[in-house]
Amino acid sequence: YAAFGKVVAGMEEVDRIAGLKTNRNDFPETPPVMEEVFFLEQEEA
Repeated sequence: YAAFGKVVAGMEEVDRIAGLKTNRNDFPETPPVMEEVFFLEQEEA
């Protein structure tokens, strides 16, 4: 699958998730949980 978006705040959390220990299938040993996610409307040019 592919995910599209842009992190506008909380990049330290993205880095923390990217640094999680993974198993031999490259999945995190402990799945990360995002408790809050906000979707912002795209601004028109």
